Amino acid sequence: MIAAEVPDDDLNNEVISCEEYLDEFISLSRRIKEKTDNSDLNISIRSKTDSSISACNDKRYKLPKIQIKKFDGHLLSYLSFWGQFKKIHEDKNLDDVDKFHYLAQSMLPGTRAYELIESYPLTSENYPKVISAFTERFGNQEILTEIYVRELLKLIIQNVHSQGKDKLPLMTLFDKIESHIRALESLGVNQNSNAAWLFPMVESCLSAELIRVWQRSVLFNAKGPRLSNLLEFFCEKKLKGNRE
Repeated sequence: MIAAEVPDDDLNNEVISCEEYLDEFISLSRRIKEKTDNSDLNISIRSKTDSSISACNDKRYKLPKIQIKKFDGHLLSYLSFWGQFKKIHEDKNLDDVDKFHYLAQSMLPGTRAYELIESYPLTSENYPKVISAFTERFGNQEILTEIYVRELLKLIIQNVHSQGKDKLPLMTLFDKIESHIRALESLGVNQNSNAAWLFPMVESCLSAELIRVWQRSVLFNAKGPRLSNLLEFFCEKKLKGNRE
């Protein structure tokens, strides 16, 4: 009865308004969906792009493989060689037979070290044996310590008896002394606790003129270990020589 009382024009207008509202709602919903889809697409593209850039950077900065320098059988070469090979030796993920392969490949053919390694059949069981024989032959700490001490003595004798052009430049002398002292430290010879005999040896490497300069320097009477002060004096002279 109520519907019958509503005029036809008003009813038609109401229907048209509802249809227009519905059309507008559908259109608005479609635009919102399109924007949402585009946003997701942009995020996906950015994510893939960032991943690609990251992958490119990883490849770009890939470091080269480290090649172990072949051991020549000289005792003075042992510390530097073992410093590299030790990482392989202590790798728990490698089988002993693989470690044996690496050790054999690291020997310079024709040397005593090469012959020693080749004398053992290449098996996992023999790896501990060959390592024991190798370190006993070339890595004996007592013998290596004696060798590096002798090298220091050679520097003293060479520097004392050399004249003119045969005399080692200060920078070369410092590098050699520092190298031998670092090697001795690697063998457990601490420079501070062994300064009583290391200091006079290193000081004896100086020329008479340089000793006078050293004795007049501030470091000569400075606090702290005398050997450390002397090495610092060497370093200062070396830096000064580089600037000149």
